[in-house]
Amino acid sequence: MAVRLTTILTCTVMAGLCGCRRGEPDKPASEPASRVAAPRAETIPEADRLNLLIVTIDTLRAQNLGCYGYFRDTSPFIDRLAERTIFFERCVAPVAQTLPSHTSIMTGTYPLEHGALSNVARFPGQTGVRFVPTPSLRTLAQHLHDQGYVTWGAVSAEPVKEETGIASGFDRWSEPEGKTRRWEETLPIALGHLSADAEPFFGWIHIFDNHAPYDLPEEYLTMYSTDESLEAYMTRVQSARRIELAGAHRPRGADEPKVRFADEQTNQYDGSIRYVDKGVEQLVGHLERTGLWEKTVFVLAADHGESLGEHNELGHGDIWNEQLHVPLMVHVPGESPRRVATAISLVDTMPTVLRLAEGRIPVRDFLTQCTGVDVLADPTERPLYFQRPGGKSSTFAIEKDGWKYIRNERASEADLLFQIANDPYELNNVIADFPERAAELQRELAQIIADQTARGERFAAGRDEAKMNAPMSAERKKLLEELGYVEDDDEYDADEAAAAPAAADEDGDGVPDEEDRCAGTPAGAWVNRKGCTPEQLKASGAAGDDDAAKRRNNRRGGDDPGEDRSENGRDGGRGADGRGADAGRPAPPAGRLPEPRTVSFERVLPPDVRNCLLITMDTTRADRIGPYAGDPSLTPNLSRLAAQGAVFLSALSQTNQTSPSHASIMSGVYALEHGCTDNTLPIKEDIDLLPLAFKRAGFNTAAFPSSAHVSTWIEWRGFDHLEKIPDISSEFLDAGEVTERATAWLEANGAQPFFAWVHYWDPHAPYAPPPEIARQFYDGDPKQGEGPLLTDHPSRSRFGGWLSGVRDEAYPRALYQGEIFNADRYVGKLLDYLERVGLADKTAVFFMGDHGENLGEHEMYYNHGFPFEETLRIPMIMRVPGMPSGIRVEQRVTQVDVLPTIAELFGLDVGNRLVGLSLVSALRGQPAEPIVERDFFVHEGGNWRQIVFRDGKLKCYYTLIRIKAYPPIYVAEDEVWIFDTEADPGESVNLAAKYPELIEQHRAILKPWMDGKLRWLADRAKRQLEEGAPLSEQRRELLERHKLLQGIGYVEDDDEEGDEHEADDQ
Repeated sequence: MAVRLTTILTCTVMAGLCGCRRGEPDKPASEPASRVAAPRAETIPEADRLNLLIVTIDTLRAQNLGCYGYFRDTSPFIDRLAERTIFFERCVAPVAQTLPSHTSIMTGTYPLEHGALSNVARFPGQTGVRFVPTPSLRTLAQHLHDQGYVTWGAVSAEPVKEETGIASGFDRWSEPEGKTRRWEETLPIALGHLSADAEPFFGWIHIFDNHAPYDLPEEYLTMYSTDESLEAYMTRVQSARRIELAGAHRPRGADEPKVRFADEQTNQYDGSIRYVDKGVEQLVGHLERTGLWEKTVFVLAADHGESLGEHNELGHGDIWNEQLHVPLMVHVPGESPRRVATAISLVDTMPTVLRLAEGRIPVRDFLTQCTGVDVLADPTERPLYFQRPGGKSSTFAIEKDGWKYIRNERASEADLLFQIANDPYELNNVIADFPERAAELQRELAQIIADQTARGERFAAGRDEAKMNAPMSAERKKLLEELGYVEDDDEYDADEAAAAPAAADEDGDGVPDEEDRCAGTPAGAWVNRKGCTPEQLKASGAAGDDDAAKRRNNRRGGDDPGEDRSENGRDGGRGADGRGADAGRPAPPAGRLPEPRTVSFERVLPPDVRNCLLITMDTTRADRIGPYAGDPSLTPNLSRLAAQGAVFLSALSQTNQTSPSHASIMSGVYALEHGCTDNTLPIKEDIDLLPLAFKRAGFNTAAFPSSAHVSTWIEWRGFDHLEKIPDISSEFLDAGEVTERATAWLEANGAQPFFAWVHYWDPHAPYAPPPEIARQFYDGDPKQGEGPLLTDHPSRSRFGGWLSGVRDEAYPRALYQGEIFNADRYVGKLLDYLERVGLADKTAVFFMGDHGENLGEHEMYYNHGFPFEETLRIPMIMRVPGMPSGIRVEQRVTQVDVLPTIAELFGLDVGNRLVGLSLVSALRGQPAEPIVERDFFVHEGGNWRQIVFRDGKLKCYYTLIRIKAYPPIYVAEDEVWIFDTEADPGESVNLAAKYPELIEQHRAILKPWMDGKLRWLADRAKRQLEEGAPLSEQRRELLERHKLLQGIGYVEDDDEEGDEHEADDQ
């Protein structure tokens, strides 16, 4: 039955600290309204609009409340309230600190997304200690202010004062003059607003009395004492009895004890809960007496919990359950009380509550920014994510399916795994017993961090960085220090400096600075490079030349930026942090090169599935596609396709160039086998191809490429219909025209079985999405600012046209995302056509990128010149009628697996000896052993420059000839790079010196494999010379090094065409 709601009240109450007793009078907030244009008012009659009140109780852990099973009667009124409300049994904070947790509540986003990472700066230069709204990320108060609501806030402590930015959007604001005040001073101010008859309103009440040190009336301070029940409880949770305080929790006063006892702390903490319980009772009583209760949705929550001796800690700011499990209960008029077992994060609080009042409160625009979800609408259990405050030594955690995995970035701390279904107090680390489960959770956690970082980067567009990075005021720092938050300088020097090089000082200069931060992470997120995503590990274009040279040299393994100290590429250095991640470890045995094999397939699809549609999108990174980024709105149509089929989360391109990648997709073999090793070479005549196999099976075949690379140059065979693109490297078809041609052919084809390939070039540089789409991702002037011109960087100098005068690095990245979004629109039109004509359930659809793109990583901008992870990680989605939907495949797969998969589905005969594997078992949700156990992969750098062996976690680059076409990276012949892609996903620390035996094993694999391929290249070069065509420098060098030039009668010339041509694909 529909229930008419007239008011929402959300209450978040926080416990008070000792301090000044005088409250600051209520005052207008300095920035009550949004800086951006107000959204269009939603048409909800004012009489029907709901009020919203948030009350948060700081530092209130759920397990010490009676309604959550505590043995003491600490919360009699809150316990009764729980019986009258929607009661959430497990609500968790994303971070155990006041400002970042409240910002998550107020924005519906995680700390890495909203940028408020900590209450305080714990080391020199740290930022991220305030929230600054942007056009795309605003507080709930800002949204409601713009919709005509009266907004007010009354808070009780320094960590959420107006200076932090949390007051954005409130018309009226009250905070203590000193560092804290009791609820008895805050509540009357809030009741004054509640009695003002100013509706609709949005209010926030913050109570701080549960936070240590406890400044309570004497009766509550001494209400509880240690007894047998407390002793038994502390034994059960293995609480330490005696704790020596250190670091942020060390008392500041000379006379204060340096040792505290957990039982005494627990007694005072329980007294503080009983004291706050009285305040909640007074508040709810007022609402009931004034009639607001019947018009109010009321949410009672906390921002985080507290350790009381568990894990040998007193306080919060860590990642243990007692610090993260918080109470949450919601009252909605007309809704029956009930208990909700589905776990919920504080990030989900507002999306869940506001959906209950949909149509009665105008929050449509606010909900579109939220990462959080409505857990009542979808009770499916999702992974829970946590992180430590700040980021210099950040720790991240994921909880899923009864397991909790903690990834520690501090070198002194190991990763942890708890089976919390059987070990709720997190006492037994079982990571050694379940390494596979830990690895699985580690991968999922890394993806979550990458997704949040990407969203944080998008949200940051248009942010006032001067305000975001401004140092804390001296007064605020003093008050926070008195509360135990800010470490003294001598404490930082003594306790933190030793850890800084491992945790934050990635460039080895002894100072955590901009050179160390994961690029793309919100300001202040100082994370060890182990925790950076490939996107984050870009080299800063603003860095000084010496620093940039040093970073490049770390990859090469030398010590002097201007000197190459490698010997035949084997003297890899210790890397940027100087730690030598694999020092002293024996070389692992080399993997085995996959053996080519002849395979016969029997059709597995039913007869009515008679069509195959292959869609490739050029230059498309996986992390910019909705299902991979965790944001379906980035590519809504591909997100729809993924939900209907299987997503391959670790899909890899075979090469970093367009034509070779497509040839591997169509042939199921490596580029060195099919012969198309760069964009100008055709496929060898003896190689079988998908269109040939389909044609032999009686299918009509058609291809709709959008560039000459994969049209005129590659010399396809087997297509009945092939759209020819003029042989001009700058001539391309846009997504609209390609889609129009493809749908016209499909319409003419009628009901005949078909294999069709559609290629979208759009995401390739230069990025130029339609203006209306570009504005969705970038709304500013890219030529403003004081930064250097983007074209000043050597990797961007060739883009002088579309980047002329541009200074904002966010601008080309936004255009790139806009190009992908635009191409996705036309993918949607193609899929919609299949639905409209009744072909959707008769057509297997395969989507993938040909390769990715560097957007600043490795100082490579808007190109894909090297087979780095950013250029090899591609999206791959398959929707096959009759196969399960919603499949997510973690195992690595590559483009050479596409042909075997399609061949098995359709029962095609293919003449090639295949190196790829069929993924049909994965499409069924059960990856077969060969897929699961495969740990050796080959990638081929475009233009014959590099061969890459991915051997387990090690990624090994073998340079065949020198590379000079992509400044500022210059690579010598025979240079070797080896990266540990698990510990160093950004490929920043070259470990080649650690693995000389592995290098020799790989060379033994590489040499005979290359010899036959080089002989074929020599034959082709000879024919090229006989026809009077010049031989490019790159091919001359390769053949010369392998002693083949003399045999083809090569005459030396000074042609430099090779290096210029190498960049044609860019």
